[in-house]
Amino acid sequence: MVLNKRPIGFFGGSFNPIHIGHLIAAEQAREFFSLETIYFIPTWSSPHKMEVALAPPFHRIQMIEMAIRDHTNFSVLLCDIHRQSPTFTIDTLRGLAEKFPCNEFSFHFIVGSDSIQKLPTWKSPAQVLSYTDFYVAKRQLDPMPENFLESLFSNIPEAINKIHFFPMPYIEISSSMIRHKIYEKKSIQYLVPNNVASYIDINNLYKEAYYRKN
Repeated sequence: MVLNKRPIGFFGGSFNPIHIGHLIAAEQAREFFSLETIYFIPTWSSPHKMEVALAPPFHRIQMIEMAIRDHTNFSVLLCDIHRQSPTFTIDTLRGLAEKFPCNEFSFHFIVGSDSIQKLPTWKSPAQVLSYTDFYVAKRQLDPMPENFLESLFSNIPEAINKIHFFPMPYIEISSSMIRHKIYEKKSIQYLVPNNVASYIDINNLYKEAYYRKN
């Protein structure tokens, strides 16, 4: 019998490309909630962003691995990539429960405040909450809509005690902004790790087409 479950975090996304904001959010959550490991889970494609063209999975995986290689508590899981199809969070969680038995591990999904506001529109949100808590990066200059949590708890009672916030520095960085800068031949120094910037340049990523906002 396992008395104390091992707390692990999951950070899903397209990571198109991964940037400093992703890494800061992951580290803030890891430290704030004393998580053992955080697993980055790149998507094959997102059912919520089908209009967004992604860099090939191989390149996005390489960039994640380069960005986290010096952090002993960060790792990457390719479960969604291996499906080679759009994956809903509930499907990801069911697969993770096979790899990380729920009697041994406690699940914690790291998301932004914009993502958690879409929770009611997700596939089987109540089932999602039966598997995991959500750790929400809350930026002081990016407030939640008034009465959002009250409405969420009213519509999805399972969300009560499942939504937790952690402080996130206000850093206005997004993957779409980085892609646009690359397309316009502008510097992305300090927005992504140096090795990721070099990889993007060597492999000519995001230079020939500006992918729509992600």
